[in-house]
Amino acid sequence: MAFAGPAEAQTITAPGLVGQPACVGPGETDNPLSGSVSSITASSTTLIGDAYDNLYSALRAQAGDGGPTSFPLRLYVRNGRTNAEVNNLSLGTVDSGRPSINRSSTSWSSLSSNTLYVFTIETTA
Repeated sequence: MAFAGPAEAQTITAPGLVGQPACVGPGETDNPLSGSVSSITASSTTLIGDAYDNLYSALRAQAGDGGPTSFPLRLYVRNGRTNAEVNNLSLGTVDSGRPSINRSSTSWSSLSSNTLYVFTIETTA
């Protein structure tokens, strides 16, 4: 799992293709969030996002003075070759009242075998 600002994202793919080496486009970053992929089958996988205490402060530091004070987070699954969105899921909003995120596990099914998928967490803030 990863954070994406307006043009930032971290990619988590199959083992051996994680982080910056697996990123498919410009502007990706591998901070501040991390995660892993497990239970990979021909048509499904599980994405595990690590907990992050006070993510709000980390995002505010990246946004700078006068930046947003609320960060709606959304998990996206995209085809790694075409960048077409396959699915997405709201992860809630990080703000001063909810500054941290807990460890999470999300399973995805109905994936096509032999297809590269990119998982990102993005914010519109």
